[in-house]
Amino acid sequence: MNAPREGDSNSRPPFFDGNDYPYWKARMTTHLSSLGVKVWRSVRYGYEAPTIEDTTTKQMRAKEDKEWNTANNDSFEANSKALGAIYGALSKTKFSRISACTTAKEAWDILRVAHEGTKTVKTSKLQMLTTRFEDLRMQEDDTFDSFITKLSDIVNSFHALGEPIPNLKVCRKVLRSLPERFRAKVVAIEESDKVDDILFEELVGKLQTFELNHLSKKPTFKPNKSIAFKSSREKSSVTQESDDDLDEEELAFFAKKFRKFVEIRKNNKSGNFSSSTSGGDNFNPVDNEKKSSIDKSKKPQGE
Repeated sequence: MNAPREGDSNSRPPFFDGNDYPYWKARMTTHLSSLGVKVWRSVRYGYEAPTIEDTTTKQMRAKEDKEWNTANNDSFEANSKALGAIYGALSKTKFSRISACTTAKEAWDILRVAHEGTKTVKTSKLQMLTTRFEDLRMQEDDTFDSFITKLSDIVNSFHALGEPIPNLKVCRKVLRSLPERFRAKVVAIEESDKVDDILFEELVGKLQTFELNHLSKKPTFKPNKSIAFKSSREKSSVTQESDDDLDEEELAFFAKKFRKFVEIRKNNKSGNFSSSTSGGDNFNPVDNEKKSSIDKSKKPQGE
């Protein structure tokens, strides 16, 4: 039976051979944290060997192992666990770069700078990611899943560089980047009261459902003029099925539009009535036509 390679077991750190550092960093951070909070702190804040004041020289010196207290033992053990996990996660080529390190933080920082770059390089990467984020649009021939995959890769890259994008900004980006066929759903979501509180995963689920229920339905045949109309009962059932497909946001959107339409109609009727009565007698074209025909009949035939 072959021995498992690094990363093939839950107890082993995720393997890193130099490819896709952001992916490995996210997994490795979780792995180190799972070993204990002290282990992860040794990676973030470093480890210093315990010291003590020499009674003879009155200067600080490194403690001998037998002089360590419980706190010193815990710090040493945490650093050793973290450094061992990092060692075990790397390929031989990558291990050679940190083989001389004595603390987990030192090894972690060397790998981070090697693959993320210095502060200047990091800033340049963030600028490029920002451009990709702003320019990304879902094309008419794209599926929603493929668009979200591209967007998630950019968002995860920001997070790996220590600059996570706020949830609201990501959600707003999704809504303004969709093609025209999503317009009805986008308007319904934007006019809802919960648009600023919606989570990214929740928004993705709503749009996936909309694409599945509304945009993926294709007619199996094209009706021609020779086909008779459906009965009123069939029409009613089709309408009912269509109504069932509408979610709460869409129903609220259409209800709001209908209320505006009713108000406009009321205002127009009120305005027409006042304008017709303000001029005195009401004008009735039918009555005027009748009156004209009667007057003509009363005229003498010779005239």
